[in-house]
Amino acid sequence: MGNGLLARIGKTWRKGEKRLNDAVASSRVGIYFKLEASKSCFTKELRAGLATFLTMAYIITVNATIIADSGGTCSISDCSVPANQTAAGPDCMLQPNPGYEACLANIKSDLIVGTVLSSMIGSIAMGVLANLPLGLAPEKSLPSSFPARFDSLVQPESGFSLHLWAFKSTREWA
Repeated sequence: MGNGLLARIGKTWRKGEKRLNDAVASSRVGIYFKLEASKSCFTKELRAGLATFLTMAYIITVNATIIADSGGTCSISDCSVPANQTAAGPDCMLQPNPGYEACLANIKSDLIVGTVLSSMIGSIAMGVLANLPLGLAPEKSLPSSFPARFDSLVQPESGFSLHLWAFKSTREWA
């Protein structure tokens, strides 16, 4: 009984998927993106898009964490002054300090928003204007991680580069 039921469910699922793919392929969206000409279908593109989204979500959080951990643009002036002192010392960036930690949290949230917006704009432009199934996201390259860790207090912007994360999706390119 179990095998027959699963086979019927699978057959019904495939029929529904084929109807959905046919409907989208003949719609304005399918014609614009040339799904049939590229030997693709809506459900394949949907799965590829989901995989791309999950990969880019990982990149976005890791990128912001790496840059915020390096100190970003936070400096001694962002440190809270302890109650028994008149000025914060340089060790305030190495020991827990509410002011410095708040600065790092602000930098991390700003980096996440900036990365998400740039990824969204680049990916939408690539898909709609160029009709290519590519996801674009900024990334902190591995060779630049070392200089960014040690130069962040002097030049916070050093060591950054923009990489093109291109996910081919399922289309065949000639």
